Formats: sequence, structure tokens, C-alpha cells
Amino acid sequence: MKALFLLTVAIGAPFAQTASDDFERATLGSNWFISFPTSGAQVQILGNSDLGMTAGPQGFFLANWVGTTFAADQYCEAVIPLDVAPNWAHQVYVRRRSSDAARYGFGFDNDSTQVQYYKKWYFKYDGVAGPQTRYFGVVDSGPQAPQPGDTLRVEIVGFTLRGYWNGRLMTSATDTVAGRIINGVPGLAARVANGNQAITQNAKVWESWRGGTLGSTRIKTPNGTHSLFSGRTGSRSFVHSLDGRLISLNKAQSKKMPLLFEGKPNEESR
Repeated sequence: MKALFLLTVAIGAPFAQTASDDFERATLGSNWFISFPTSGAQVQILGNSDLGMTAGPQGFFLANWVGTTFAADQYCEAVIPLDVAPNWAHQVYVRRRSSDAARYGFGFDNDSTQVQYYKKWYFKYDGVAGPQTRYFGVVDSGPQAPQPGDTLRVEIVGFTLRGYWNGRLMTSATDTVAGRIINGVPGLAARVANGNQAITQNAKVWESWRGGTLGSTRIKTPNGTHSLFSGRTGSRSFVHSLDGRLISLNKAQSKKMPLLFEGKPNEESR
């Protein structure tokens, strides 16, 4: 019988590089680069509180965080406003590549014209010419869908992506196709759910954003190597392993927590 042991992990310590934005101001500023629409004029902070679009010819935008340089293993998360504009699709993404604009997006497909992916969670190799885009890690959501006030989060380690909805792992997949994205910046995307089109009134779509470098601790045991990642999301701290197991703590709780493994640890590195 294998022995059980406890490993205590410091919460949040590996996150050496993080950034956040609550959009509580009048103008977006230079930390963000709007890559679409190319003029960027429609993408604004609305009501000194939320990121969105003003009325105009476009109903789709990409906002890339350029205020901090993160490592390739990174995360991006954002909160949907309580007063979000109806009938918009939301996507958080990582590693947008400057050379061809390719990115790894995570979201919930609420576009009824995309029958194959409608009402499903997905990862998408996105931002490139139509024939090159591809979905992977697609899973049914059942009757559930993101609601106002919810949080979407995407992480990438190596070429393995994990997508979370309010801290719950919804899908995980590894990109194995040639042309995989090695590095890039995180960001936010949104569009009118049934396709880019002119909008006749202002639309709030994102309430706040957080992103950063993912740090890890690797623990070798007789039954395998476990990579642990710790950090914070919203008002909670968390630790999870590459199998997607997520454990969360209130900020008021201890900065350290025990994780239970089988076997005996023989190596630890950071």
C-alpha cells in the first residue's frame, strides 16, 4: 500500500508577474493596444466603469494587454458586468502572436448560426484567416451559460490550455498541431453574438481584467510528477495541478495549504 503524505504549498508566491485593471476611469490608456477595429475609436471605457464599444459600424473588438511582459506560461481572466449588453459573445485569450495575430481563445459559443459549436465551451486557435482557425477542447455545457457577474479564465502551460468558469474547470486540451503559438500577450475579445455588425447603442462587455505569469512547483512521487500552480483569482486564492484539480481558499485563510498525495516525495523544484 502506498503511503500518504501532505505537501504544504505557499499560496500566490510563484506569481512574480501579474497585472489587473478595473476600468474605473475615463480613458483606456496605453497599457492596452486595440488591434481591432484598427482605428480603435469605438473601444472605450463606458461610464467610468466598464470596457465596451460605442455605437458605430463595428460590433467586435480585440484588446491586448501590453502594459506588462509575461512569460509564455500565462493566464487571463475577466469579469462580465452586471449590466452587460445583451446578446454579446465573450472570449478571454492568451499568447496573441504579433507576427500573424494568432491567439488561443476560450469562451462559450452563443452564436446560434454556428450550429456545430452552439452552447458549447471551446478553445479556438483564432485571429488568423478563416481556413486556418480551428476549435479544440470543445465540450457541451448543458443548460448552463455565463451570466452577468461571472468570471472567465484561461491558462496555458506549455501547450496545454485550461478554461474556467467561476473557478470551475470547464475544458482542458493540448494543442498538438504545427504552427502552435510559442509566446504572446493576453487579452479580451467580444462581439455581437451572431456576428460582427454595426451597433446602434453603447455596449458594456467587460467589468474588470486580471492576467499574469503562471509559476509552478514540480513534485516527483513514485506515482508520477505533479506540477502545481498557485495564485489568486478575484477574491480567492487557489492551487491546482495539471490534471485540472482546483482548490480555492478565502483570502482570510492561511497563506499556506496542504495537498494530499500518494507515495513519498523525492524531488522538489521551483
